Amino acid sequence: MEIPTNIRHIHLIAICGTGMGSLALLLKSQGFKVTGSDQNVYPPMNTELEKNGIGIFQGFSAANLSRSPSPQPPPLKGGGVPDLIVVGNAVSKENPEVVAMLDKKIPYLSMPQAISQLFLQNKRSVVVSGTHGKTTTSAIISHLLLEVRADPSFLFGGVTQRGNPGCRLGNGDLFVIEGDEYDTAFF
Repeated sequence: MEIPTNIRHIHLIAICGTGMGSLALLLKSQGFKVTGSDQNVYPPMNTELEKNGIGIFQGFSAANLSRSPSPQPPPLKGGGVPDLIVVGNAVSKENPEVVAMLDKKIPYLSMPQAISQLFLQNKRSVVVSGTHGKTTTSAIISHLLLEVRADPSFLFGGVTQRGNPGCRLGNGDLFVIEGDEYDTAFF
């Protein structure tokens, strides 16, 4: 799907997963108004999101695509309707927000599509894969690249032991990302 060129507001359905939460923080750091919803809202991700001014709706509802959550993000022209929606991998086509998104013809992407189209252009990917230890290994590689002043970007699912989020957009050409066994989204 082609995404709009003038995106200001991005909504994430299933925002409190560790990967989606890190993506939300990365989007916010780029100046987007970011909102999201999830059935299960709990620490550490909801705390990190709220601390960064990202409003979260508890539960899924079509109304979430046209109103502001608490805490309320800074207002932007155009009301509460998002310009783009990122749909989590476990979200079904019957989800009320997905139904409303399709009815309103709001552009949408999966998490991998959003990362690729919004962040990986002009970057070299360092993808960490495997059965166990992907988050830890991604964090270690990111830390080492920061230490040698490579100014990397990174995105992995989680919050580090030091309380740092699992995302950063640097000016270097490397982007460390946790390769995941991402289920196919409904679309």
